Amino acid sequence: GGGHGHFDKLQLILYGLGQTLCPDPGTTGYGVALHGKWYKQTAAHNTVVIGTASQKATKAELLSFQATGAEATAAAACTGAYEGFRLSRRIVLSGRTLVDVYTVEGDREESIDWLLRAPGELTLSLPTSALQQEAPNPTYAYFEAQQVSATDGDWTATWEVDDKGGRLLVTMQAAPGTQVISALAPGIPGQRPWHTLRVRRQGSHTAFRAVYQMLKPGETPQPVEWTAGGVQVGERLVA
Repeated sequence: GGGHGHFDKLQLILYGLGQTLCPDPGTTGYGVALHGKWYKQTAAHNTVVIGTASQKATKAELLSFQATGAEATAAAACTGAYEGFRLSRRIVLSGRTLVDVYTVEGDREESIDWLLRAPGELTLSLPTSALQQEAPNPTYAYFEAQQVSATDGDWTATWEVDDKGGRLLVTMQAAPGTQVISALAPGIPGQRPWHTLRVRRQGSHTAFRAVYQMLKPGETPQPVEWTAGGVQVGERLVA
């Protein structure tokens, strides 16, 4: 928050395959409408939006950080972004695989949108149809060419991140009443719109559990299986 800050607590920025895969969008000229209506707002970042409103200016807390060998873990939490809600995020990075758990705990039901963007074309494992919906505010009006699907099962999103066949594959764990939306939205200033993923749930409590696989050209993704003890990615269990 603040005059030069963005409302982006617990945002994820992911680097892999020689590039920034999930970027911070940066900013544009201060006199441009996009600056205040999009780039400063929460929906422009890789985090969670509650009730389609941007976060309040606030602080967050780093709960833990540890790096041992080829694995790194981090956890952070924020209680001031939305009144009555606690946001927390835990990530585990091992090689070119990231496990991401974003938990929302609140005192009332709201729409909860989890957002992510990456370069290149986005493909969903789900059948979609055009989303005909009036934007609830000027920020959400920047989501264009929206396609929507509803699912109660596991699903995947894949970005073709370069012209050589590199891919970012995101697998999300099943949750009842999940709405999956793909859209075009402003990205880094001067670039074409980025293919953006918006995952919506309605409620007071939820956890978005995702596995990101950064795949080199021709590389086969590992199977992902959620268990009581964590997630199994190939032969490796991540707690």
